[in-house]
Amino acid sequence: MKRNTKNFVGALQQATEYLNAHPEESWQLFVSYKPTELDNELNRRAWKDTLPYLSKQPGSFNKANYEKWRTFMLQQGVIEIQNSSRTLRHGAEK
Repeated sequence: MKRNTKNFVGALQQATEYLNAHPEESWQLFVSYKPTELDNELNRRAWKDTLPYLSKQPGSFNKANYEKWRTFMLQQGVIEIQNSSRTLRHGAEK
């Protein structure tokens, strides 16, 4: 794994652990960035509903899970095309 990628994945792991351990403090940090725009009922609900879905180990790669997520996003219209010319790659494929 390249150094920048390793650093990013490490930071992502630390952030995820913090979010899960301190959901209320994390929410306060999030809304403090732009309180007028972010501190509303929709974002509060999205925050609460999203936390349980965060990977406990974002550095581990499970191709099947990413493929399911991509299919879901296609079905929901979040993404428009399925890029078949690129594949997800990582040294820790399961």
